[in-house]
Amino acid sequence: MKIKYDGRYYGVVGKSNAVVVPFIYDEILRTFSSGLINVCKNDKWGCLDLEGNVVIPIGYDWIAPFGKDVLSTSNVRKNGKWGILNRRGEEIIPCIYDEEIVFKDNCAIVSKNGKMGIINKKGECLIHCCYSYLKPFVNSSKLFKVTRNNKYGVVDIMGDIITPLDFDEIGELYGEAIVVKRDGLY
Repeated sequence: MKIKYDGRYYGVVGKSNAVVVPFIYDEILRTFSSGLINVCKNDKWGCLDLEGNVVIPIGYDWIAPFGKDVLSTSNVRKNGKWGILNRRGEEIIPCIYDEEIVFKDNCAIVSKNGKMGIINKKGECLIHCCYSYLKPFVNSSKLFKVTRNNKYGVVDIMGDIITPLDFDEIGELYGEAIVVKRDGLY
C-alpha cells in the first residue's frame, strides 16, 4: 500500500494501483503496520482500516498513531482536550484533560481546568484534580509533592494526605525523611 497525492488530495493505493482509500483527504499518516490508517479532512482526524472502512469517524483535533498490538490505545485531542481511545474508537478515557496523557507505572498525572491529579489506565481517579502542583518524588513513585493555596504537602498514590498542606517548601525524600520549610525555618 502507498499513500499518493493527486495534486489536491491524498489517497491510498494497493497492488496494481487499485484505490483503497479515495483521494479525499488533506493528510494521511503512514500507519499501515498498526492496521489502521490515520486520515485528516478539514483539520479533523479519524482512522480507517486497511480496506478503507471508517473505524474512528473524523472529528478529532489529533489522533496519535496506534501501535501494532491489537490492545494498543491512542492519545487523542478533541475540542482542545485530551483523552484515550481504543482501536474501536471507544473513549477509554474521555477527552476532558488539559494536556496529553502519559502513563508511567500504570498511572498518569493529568490536569483538568488547571488543577492536577492522577488517573489509572481505566480512567479512574486515584487523586482528584484539586492541586495546583503535583509531582512524584525522585526516590518514590508512590508519594507526591502537592501544592494548594501556595502551601505544600505530601500525598500517597491513593490521595491520602501524608503531611498536611501547610509548608512553604518541601525538598526531596531521603529514606523516610523529607526536608520542609515553614515560616522561614527548615
